[in-house]
Amino acid sequence: MHEPLSVNLGGWFVLEPFITPALFQKYQPGAIDEWTVSAAMAADTASGGLSQLEEHYKTFIVSDAKSIPQPRRH
Repeated sequence: MHEPLSVNLGGWFVLEPFITPALFQKYQPGAIDEWTVSAAMAADTASGGLSQLEEHYKTFIVSDAKSIPQPRRH
């Protein structure tokens, strides 16, 4: 078995509908990327506005970054 050589942090640094579909579903068909979903959320104050994104960022990655294996130099 191979050791992991990298960590995919997609969905934390850049939001994409295929990585975090739950954030985008409510705002379809217009929300196609981070910019458009953010604009839609900002206008949706009844659902919490941009606090929905803040909650995502707080909870999407729950482990400590120090636990991510450091790359080995070959």
